[in-house]
Amino acid sequence: MGDAVLVLAVPPSVKGMPRETRRAFRLSVGHQFKIRGRNKIGWLELNVGRVVDPVLGGFMNTIWIEPTCVRVVRRKAPAA
Repeated sequence: MGDAVLVLAVPPSVKGMPRETRRAFRLSVGHQFKIRGRNKIGWLELNVGRVVDPVLGGFMNTIWIEPTCVRVVRRKAPAA
């Protein structure tokens, strides 16, 4: 957690999801976000609000994305 990742692609798993959810993923592609969490199956939690909120509304929108759809661009500094 804490690493910065670049969203590279919309995962195929969002195909059947609501329109706004699919749009949130599309808007996130090409942007960097910090990893906020990881679930039991390894998907990453990203707070995409700074990119998505102005377009879709809401506050602090979050997506869960497969690690294959992102690339780490900066590792969190280790604790001293």
